[in-house]
Amino acid sequence: MSMQRMFSCIVLCSLLFVSSVAFGEGSQTIAGSSALSGLSETSQERQVGGLFFIAEDFSQLSILPSYTFGAPSGLVPGFGTVFMGVGGTVNGRSEPRIDGGMSVGGGFGNPIDAIGGYAAIEMGSISPSDGGEFDRGQLAMALGHTFADFGLGLSVGFVGLDLWHNSTQNEILDPSFYLAVSKLFANDIAPVILTAGAGNQAFGTVTEESDHDRKYEIQEFLAAAVYVLPQVSLVADYTSGVTTAGVSIVPLPRIPVVLGLAANDIFQQDDGINAMITLGFGYAF
Repeated sequence: MSMQRMFSCIVLCSLLFVSSVAFGEGSQTIAGSSALSGLSETSQERQVGGLFFIAEDFSQLSILPSYTFGAPSGLVPGFGTVFMGVGGTVNGRSEPRIDGGMSVGGGFGNPIDAIGGYAAIEMGSISPSDGGEFDRGQLAMALGHTFADFGLGLSVGFVGLDLWHNSTQNEILDPSFYLAVSKLFANDIAPVILTAGAGNQAFGTVTEESDHDRKYEIQEFLAAAVYVLPQVSLVADYTSGVTTAGVSIVPLPRIPVVLGLAANDIFQQDDGINAMITLGFGYAF
């Protein structure tokens, strides 16, 4: 099977990416970063082998490198997928600050034949160093359809629906809604996924000069990823007025874990350049 056909199977197998944004004021936290290939043609053709090897094509991977670092995806999962992710940013100031989050969830429906989606619980402040571990939780949800013949996914969703929060946290923001489109450009050299969309509230520009009330502000988001190897993607992302660039890696083809390493706010649109690390786990039953 050619790489182009193999990569096209990502769509037919219901690829999954889940991200959460704006868990900290003035910062962007990625809680989940998972790209799942499912159980159909791709999985059936996986070759037998050990844990430690370099994958030659996408059929050998149990999970795919991510294609955004914050922008919501137009591709949504279906029933039988579960995921978990943790992530955080560390700034480079004289007194470094760590801001992290965690996400758990699963898919439902069938985005290929009808409508699919996911629901996730996002928990903020997972670092005990600030005395606020798991002090807030929010619900994220998306619905979408995958147009498999065109390699295109369309989704609508929201993030940030308050479930619980610290009693000292006075301001509780409304949920942030978005519309997202993702398009796959399969080829035998370096497959590409482009994502574009727009959302309000948390997706609004997060600079010190911006108004904190972004309920009615609509802001675009963009992301592009090129798969230079089946286990490696290079990702550039513009979400909430902040630019992020980095690499997503699947260290072991047989283990459904994806690692992301990136520089956040590289043009210093918010509070300066941060190091971002994400770790996602995904599984399709």
